[in-house]
Amino acid sequence: MKINSGYLDFFDLDRILSEENLAVRDSVREFTNKILLAKPKGFELSLVSELYQRGELPLDEKFIFARDKKNEEVIMLRQCLADMGLFQICLSATMKLAGESEKKMESYGATPGFDYFSYGVAMREIERGDSGIRSFISVQCGLVMHAIYSLGSEDQKLKWLPLLASGQKIGCFGATESGSGSNVADYKTKAVKDGKYYILNGAKEWITNAAALADIAIIWAKTEDGILRAFIVERGTPGFSTSKIEYKNSMRASDTGCISLADCRIPEENILPIFYPQDTGNKSLLQCFSQARFGIGWGMIGVAQACYKEAHNFVTLRKVSGGMLDSKQLIQEDFVEMARLISCMQLMSNEITMLREQNKMDHEHISMVKMNNCDFAFKVARIADRIVASASITDEVCIGRHLNNIRAVDTYEGAYNIHKLIVGRALLGKWAL
Repeated sequence: MKINSGYLDFFDLDRILSEENLAVRDSVREFTNKILLAKPKGFELSLVSELYQRGELPLDEKFIFARDKKNEEVIMLRQCLADMGLFQICLSATMKLAGESEKKMESYGATPGFDYFSYGVAMREIERGDSGIRSFISVQCGLVMHAIYSLGSEDQKLKWLPLLASGQKIGCFGATESGSGSNVADYKTKAVKDGKYYILNGAKEWITNAAALADIAIIWAKTEDGILRAFIVERGTPGFSTSKIEYKNSMRASDTGCISLADCRIPEENILPIFYPQDTGNKSLLQCFSQARFGIGWGMIGVAQACYKEAHNFVTLRKVSGGMLDSKQLIQEDFVEMARLISCMQLMSNEITMLREQNKMDHEHISMVKMNNCDFAFKVARIADRIVASASITDEVCIGRHLNNIRAVDTYEGAYNIHKLIVGRALLGKWAL
């Protein structure tokens, strides 16, 4: 039996992927290896490590890579991600599943041919590089674009989806508020009707893409009748301001910020018209979260595979008393445990994707996978961290960076215990007290 330690797949689960899925996997894998994990000219670390150290995600900065003695390649992240179709991959999969025509898909900026396996493997391969990059993409396609597609008017879709799909415009998703945690019913941001406008007041925090990148924000606010509604707010609107969250030790290669809304006057045509249920509007927000959580489940596999590979490289080169480190019983036990955990993550993600493609996926399925895969990715990273010991203290080895990032990914879009409660209710038929 021959195992590829670089992309651990013990049961060869990628064998179920279509040719189109494999093409997506291979193109994103090449981008991660040759761009994200490679050293740009003049840099001491890989690109993602440098961005992590800098604490920013510059989409339009030019990075130069030496491809051989004579040739160089100049890349910009925005253009690379757009060229691979990553901004619109989730939209394409959703529209295909809904039976939309190719003409309709193209009018929204979506390229026909992607499905949810394509979306999943793309998130896996990107997050092998860094969770901050995957989070940026997930917010753009899994939250912002999905909200406009599933809740927006035809005019809103035709105006914004092509711009977001091409990367010409970047969006953020203004949901999280201080003190509310996972309780969306407790959001305090208000939207008061004033003629043909709504006046928005409130604050959002821990918003990916908000500090500097986002051109538009999907802001969730309660109207005067207490119903949660979504509004498109453009940067530059009076009363709309953002600030960067400083001093992060997790998700540093991510543009994370806060949003302030002070008498922000929004035209009524900017409210997304669809919401449900009619008495609260809460589920229209939660179904958007399900889209992004799906990508998180797949992305965590990439994190675990990256940590496994780093540990494997270490033990095959490290000499200890009595031979090589990879010949020791306790080390082999650790590798078996990492392979078991990664295989479980892969099996769950494959199963939920098949359910999604059959329109049989429920939000409880998503909760199980998000909860499980974040937990197992952390366990794999922790085992790998113990194996390489002090080597992971610096960012020359990716394990410490991934460990820090998992802490944030495990927390956002529903922390571990919140998803346990959701699954518990499905199993026992009642909410826990």
